[in-house]
Amino acid sequence: MEGSVAAETRNTAGSGTAPGYNSKVLKCAQMTWDKANRYWRFHFSEVKLKKEDAAASEFDELLLALYTPRGIFVFRHDLKHGLSAEGLKTAISGSGIYVCGPTGETNSSKALDVILQKLDSSACQRLGYTSLEDELLSELAAAHPQRTWQVYKDLPLADLSSVARGDRMEALVREVDSSLHPACIIKDADSDAFDWLRGGARIKCKSAQLCWSRSGQYWQITFFHTKLQAFGIREMATFDELLLTLYTPRGLFIYMHDLEFAVSTQGVRTAILGHAIRIRGPKGEQNWQVALEAILTKLDAESNGCKRLAFVPFRRLKGWHGTEAPM
Repeated sequence: MEGSVAAETRNTAGSGTAPGYNSKVLKCAQMTWDKANRYWRFHFSEVKLKKEDAAASEFDELLLALYTPRGIFVFRHDLKHGLSAEGLKTAISGSGIYVCGPTGETNSSKALDVILQKLDSSACQRLGYTSLEDELLSELAAAHPQRTWQVYKDLPLADLSSVARGDRMEALVREVDSSLHPACIIKDADSDAFDWLRGGARIKCKSAQLCWSRSGQYWQITFFHTKLQAFGIREMATFDELLLTLYTPRGLFIYMHDLEFAVSTQGVRTAILGHAIRIRGPKGEQNWQVALEAILTKLDAESNGCKRLAFVPFRRLKGWHGTEAPM
């Protein structure tokens, strides 16, 4: 759960970007485990905040929503706490805000206590808290068709952070790649540009989840940060083969990408972050199974060079007539 919502609310003091209005931005983040640093953390990304002069930022107030196993905590940020530059992409995408628990503390509840204490002892202001059992949240969920978190409930990998889930899927795809090429030696990568070597081929593995786009009103799968060839930016891709893993409620679909299908640029961010590969279901189609079939049909079409390598099912689902044994 990570994102932002921009809003304008009436400001009786009369300050802000327009007379009588106060510009607010809401950023959301989920509590996740950072495997590399061994701590629980919240990471609010793409915060367009000027560190040297917060008053000159594009908004007047920054609200943070922390999605935790206990519920949702909302804070008004002080425009300073946990603010961190994001390297070269800061000028394009903005800064990050990191709030971390103690290093080595694996208990998420204890780590959350420390994180909340940090925020409460700073100049940030706690505005409210909502339990996940709150009737209003339940009513809102019931009032809408199934969305991303609902269709993945109780499925394998669903309770992991996106980073941890990506690591698990990469390990699985590496095993699949090895089994498909038994005569080749698989070696660890000696560069961050790709994930492993198969013989002399540099293999990059990307994974993405089938998600509902509330703004676009469609199901989609988007693979970000793909360093493909780009005129005036990169003469060649930073890898030889690109393997895509589609994490869906039905299971994992593994494809070899043709380096062209559904590729899109990301404006000025393309030079630093790379391209995106975005595959969408029909607009307005709320049934994820129907949307997934449309997405797979696009990938399997003879008009592109993508190739399905494997499918790992989670369990048999109603309406699914595959012959594979469930995972």
